[in-house]
Amino acid sequence: MQYSKQVFSSSILRLVLCILAFTAVNPLAAQDDFEAEIATIKELDWPEQRERFEAAVESRKGTPLQRARYHHELGVVYFVLDDLFQAIEQTEKALEIRLDHEAEAGEEVLYSAYNLGSFYHNLGNFDEAFAYFQLIVDRAPNSRLGYTLFRLGSLYRDLGEFKLSEQAFAAALKEAPYPDDQAERTTLLAEWADLYLKQETPEATRSAIDLLEKAYANYDELAASDGYYASLAALSLNRLGLAYTNARDLRRARSYFQQALDYNEQCCQDEDLAASIHTNMGIAYRHLGQPSAALEWHRKALDIRLESVTPGKTDITLARTFDNLASTYLDLGRPREGLDHIQRALSWGLPQFKPSGAEDNPSLTLLREYPNKNSLLIHLQDKARLWTALAEKEQNADHLQQALATYRTCDQLIDLMRESHLEKNTKLYWREQAQKMYQSAVKVALMSERADAAFYFFEKSRAVLLLDGLRELNASSRLPAATRKQLARLAAKIQYLEKAAYEEAASGEPAPNDQLSLLREQYRHLLDSVEAGYPDYYRQKYRPGILGLQDLQDQLAPGEIWVEYFLANDFSLGFVVEKTGVNMVELAAPESLEPHINALLRNLKQYDAPFDPEPALALYRYLIEPLQLRAGSRLTIVPDARLSLIPFEVLLTDRPEGADYGQWDFLLRQHEVHYAFSASSHYFQTGNRPEANGKVLAFAPMAQLAPELGVDESLELPRTRFTTEYISKILPTDLFLGRDARRERLLEMAPRASVLHLATHAYLDHEQPEFSYFLVADPDPERRRFYVNELYQQQYSADLAVLSACETGAGKLFRGEGVASIGRAFAQNGCPNLAMSLWPVDEGATSRLLESFYEKLKAGSPKGAALHRAKLDYLEQFGDPQLKHPFRWSGFVYYGQDTPLELKAGGRSTWPYLLAIGLVVLGLISLRSRKKV
Repeated sequence: MQYSKQVFSSSILRLVLCILAFTAVNPLAAQDDFEAEIATIKELDWPEQRERFEAAVESRKGTPLQRARYHHELGVVYFVLDDLFQAIEQTEKALEIRLDHEAEAGEEVLYSAYNLGSFYHNLGNFDEAFAYFQLIVDRAPNSRLGYTLFRLGSLYRDLGEFKLSEQAFAAALKEAPYPDDQAERTTLLAEWADLYLKQETPEATRSAIDLLEKAYANYDELAASDGYYASLAALSLNRLGLAYTNARDLRRARSYFQQALDYNEQCCQDEDLAASIHTNMGIAYRHLGQPSAALEWHRKALDIRLESVTPGKTDITLARTFDNLASTYLDLGRPREGLDHIQRALSWGLPQFKPSGAEDNPSLTLLREYPNKNSLLIHLQDKARLWTALAEKEQNADHLQQALATYRTCDQLIDLMRESHLEKNTKLYWREQAQKMYQSAVKVALMSERADAAFYFFEKSRAVLLLDGLRELNASSRLPAATRKQLARLAAKIQYLEKAAYEEAASGEPAPNDQLSLLREQYRHLLDSVEAGYPDYYRQKYRPGILGLQDLQDQLAPGEIWVEYFLANDFSLGFVVEKTGVNMVELAAPESLEPHINALLRNLKQYDAPFDPEPALALYRYLIEPLQLRAGSRLTIVPDARLSLIPFEVLLTDRPEGADYGQWDFLLRQHEVHYAFSASSHYFQTGNRPEANGKVLAFAPMAQLAPELGVDESLELPRTRFTTEYISKILPTDLFLGRDARRERLLEMAPRASVLHLATHAYLDHEQPEFSYFLVADPDPERRRFYVNELYQQQYSADLAVLSACETGAGKLFRGEGVASIGRAFAQNGCPNLAMSLWPVDEGATSRLLESFYEKLKAGSPKGAALHRAKLDYLEQFGDPQLKHPFRWSGFVYYGQDTPLELKAGGRSTWPYLLAIGLVVLGLISLRSRKKV
């Protein structure tokens, strides 16, 4: 289903008027007769203008800048006559000449660049559009900067870069002509409202309604003196109807649509706008559960659009109309008719797509070339839904295979969309949107009993951006050092400004968004150039990397079980993979899990209260028992959604007797448990990593607080000193305590360390995870914060990162990607194995647990097994039951492969050269400390 947000011909008219305004005067043209000739030609109708300007271009008469003017004006005419390719060709010739004579051409260069950016935007070629708009931005300040920022806001909106779109619109509002021109300012507000309409959240919808009400009032006032604005007033009413449809206020939505129809009939009789209103009215009736009425409105919209169609030419609005009809037929229980209409939608969106039947889908080549990928994704998802409905109606399993094939095409398209986005937040937004498709695909795979297809969509639904980051590490080695440095320098500037904007916004001061937007623009342009100029880099960055089901089985060791969970909106699955077989198990509905997850998390964090066994028992029954796992097997668990926040080891296999937690039947006693973000990232091989130095980097800035640091005494963590010094006695270690644990030391030493051990305080930002941070030693409070986004400027060679701080494995949860934690940032930058915490852990218990962990690593135990054994040992060491509360021992989890620790320098193992070290006997450490790390 697709809303019609068509700006009828208003977007074209506004662009034409803007273009004509740019070309109406030429202060550098010396010949009055030349200007008179231009003025005379422009009084003619459009076809006659084309003939005259074509003749002028063919004659090659006049000075270079006069010839450029002919090309430029001809480009405008071609655009108005709907020939974008000719418009681009002529305008590029004009710009080439004007750039060669820029000293004389002046702002004429900006006129041609703006038009080209706009033409390419309309064509859907966003990369070229960015390049031409960047040319104007690079010459700021100038008279066209406001228009360009406005256009960039629209471009970012169409790309789904909503945050950048909002910043661009806000920046444009400060530039001429918008502060002083009511009409131009109203146009900007209306386009800004469309940004909010695209997001379809309650908050965004409210913002859209506020802007559209202002736009309508302004346009209605302007229409009294200029009839052109009457059409824009009608358009605003249509958009208000759409906004209230999003808000599910269908009574007001229909009222606004009817007002829009009446207004359009009285003032304009614009057929495109009429079709748009009919489409949106049909969608409103679908929401009311009246598909028969909806069908009538959609058919009226189709009749209007077919009157002005051009055969063989892309028509996105007509494609959307067919899509809406297909969805309505689905509501009516007529999926075969729906499939016919959805194929027609695809054909009008992709004229090169010539299906011979409903089974055909567009090729990857066509998907790559198609500019309006967001609309195409909706068409394809609706097609898969139609195949699924047809399978259920006709009881034909072959139709399910067609649905899966269509979802595969959707998946290819999503990959192409992900490649085009720079902003991490926007990638996450589209990952969340794509999650709906993956849920549907997994459900169809379950219906058709296709374990291989289900696992594929499982993997594509999680941690793909993490995998992208790992691919980027590999790909960057294909670039020259100077290019890598240029990209890193620009990225560092962006991150510095992001940090400044974040801190200033927190203090209530305005953030420097304008400069940040421009730098992001430059980075995108540079990245596009790099990808075009270095094919090996591009291939490595975007190469397929999803592990197949058989590949995973080949990787597993005997006795190892891979358990992957999938929590959809309306169903849950457990996927169990062993070397010898695969099992898909449908589990309890997600809504039945949620209360127990919440209760378990509350219990785990209340270390001074008795641990309630009921949530742990319930989650075992829901999540583990139905899988029928062999006792004693080693489990690698890939959690999904909020399951990522709980340690499975604490689930109870049987109801406990007594209050001694050391005697309870935790899952820890039946299975060695560790975790993975996904199978594909788990087994990803990062090549060309920096050479490790064979040492642990033990970094404990809060171990002892020097007065000159100016840090509050309550932040001191004395136990971290004992632990890091102990590590240094049993393993080769670079140890930095207190004021020696400075930012510069971490930046210098961390990339080559074989093991990273960070013992400090960490603080989460649940709204903007990239601004979560941990503390280093520095008298300057700002430099004391080491932000997550600073980690992305480094590549680590460590085999293991131990993040001994609060909640390093917790953070904001993104559907389809998992938890945006500090630990995940280390994983994305080259640390394949992580030990991290899920809540504010107890300092004393953590010290004892990690000392035992390192002892076992030193003895050659695999990393996952070492932490598992350390937890068991912890439970056996104390008589006081309260010291065995799960809060104290279960908060640390291990993500990574269960392999022995690698301490290598220069490619050779250091172990043969280590002297035997006797066991170090430590004094008894009081574990009753309430201090948290």
